[in-house]
Amino acid sequence: MKISLTKFKDVFAVELKSQAFTAIVLPSEGGKIASFKDGEGEEFLVQNLSDKYGHVGLGDSYVDGECSGFDDMFPTIDEVEITGADGERLLYPDHGEVCRMPFEYQISGDTLVMNYASSMGYSYKKTLAEKDGKLSITCEIANFSGKDLDALWAAHCLIRAEDGGEVLLPFLLGEAVDVQFDTSNKFAAGERLSLSREMLVSNFALAPCCNKLYFPNKTPKGYIGYRYPSGKVFNMEFDENTLPSIGVWQNYGVVKGYYCVGLEPCTVGYDTVVNAKKYGQSSPVRSGETLSVCLKLGVGENYI
Repeated sequence: MKISLTKFKDVFAVELKSQAFTAIVLPSEGGKIASFKDGEGEEFLVQNLSDKYGHVGLGDSYVDGECSGFDDMFPTIDEVEITGADGERLLYPDHGEVCRMPFEYQISGDTLVMNYASSMGYSYKKTLAEKDGKLSITCEIANFSGKDLDALWAAHCLIRAEDGGEVLLPFLLGEAVDVQFDTSNKFAAGERLSLSREMLVSNFALAPCCNKLYFPNKTPKGYIGYRYPSGKVFNMEFDENTLPSIGVWQNYGVVKGYYCVGLEPCTVGYDTVVNAKKYGQSSPVRSGETLSVCLKLGVGENYI
């Protein structure tokens, strides 16, 4: 894999290029993966069509910014206020802190390493390399605050959707699924339903609509993907022990006019640590410990 410096719109970027993929990474924008193309040059991450990059600072609206590509979400998905281990009130911003902060970066041969140290008492190290023809991503979150950090990690991988495309999951049809919301009113929001194929196939005839699904049971395999009508499959592999919960956000014309699917494996589900506890899920980063998250992105013809 070759690594070189470039620009993405008006922002400094790092390009990681192999025979199988080309990824554009933005160290100054939370280490965001702004673009992921296969060896044929086909883009798989949804793109904001503005010529200027929409930077998001700590006090800014995430949705009003770039809101595209693949961001890391830590320590939350939705904005939430929690009580810390010492009784201190902590406000976690929408889509987390990490995606809003600048990272230092270093290129070492065929590896890109990015680092950020938070005032909340954790360090975040993100390493990208090629492994088995796929983009390997490792995030190491070390808690040096001296107290447990009640937090979640989740992927915010916005895949370009096509009519008739299908979300691929390790769950069988009939699996229990919690519908958080559904603007089409096709599926009952707030209800625990049985997974059907209709829930997973992109149907643009229903647009504009969006929904969010979570699975209460732990994933049996660290995998989620999206199959296009062409037969190409965008694959995301991960460690199911570290990321046992899976969320799926489907957005057809509602948010920013995008037609996209958010693939969101996470340490705990339901968008905030407060909501997760209501479903019996909790996975804090203990004082002095490091949470290590590993994923691989690739494009293939078949479900793995």
